[in-house]
Amino acid sequence: MIVLLVFVWSCNPDQPDPLETDQGNIPGSLPFTALSLTDFSGCEKQPENWAMAGAVFVDRSAEMKMEHSPGSGIIVNTAPAPEGADLFSAFEHGDIELELDVMVPRGSNSGIYFQGRYEIQVFDSWGVEDPQHLDMGGIYQRWDDSKPEETAGYEGHAPAINASKSPGLWQHYKILFHAPKF
Repeated sequence: MIVLLVFVWSCNPDQPDPLETDQGNIPGSLPFTALSLTDFSGCEKQPENWAMAGAVFVDRSAEMKMEHSPGSGIIVNTAPAPEGADLFSAFEHGDIELELDVMVPRGSNSGIYFQGRYEIQVFDSWGVEDPQHLDMGGIYQRWDDSKPEETAGYEGHAPAINASKSPGLWQHYKILFHAPKF
């Protein structure tokens, strides 16, 4: 279960730059695109387990306990894990700069995928002393089912430090993703 307050800046050179002025712009900069927080128009579709909300409340004394109130400005996953469908943006990207705020209930586990393949963990890692690839902000390992179970996971990267806040508090991500070049 995850709550998202999303601000997306994508690199789409086909759109005009709304920040460009006659006073000049930054050479080589790419335009910004924000994801709407009033409806799901920026998404491929709206799965039933995702809703718009005006406020979100987490019960820190209970596992996976989160409530929301009607409104807009916050995107909420209402399904308990592992149920529910993923939410996909309607745009494709290469290199991208993404900023978003997330709130997780106690015991939650989710992720932010880039290009449907590279996952940044959104995980309740409050109090973890030695973060691993599966903790908040880690790059989750890839998986190869053809390998033995103990070596099937590979190439994960732990966050440099555990900056995870307590469940129920907003946490900010700023991710600079560089797409693979072949």
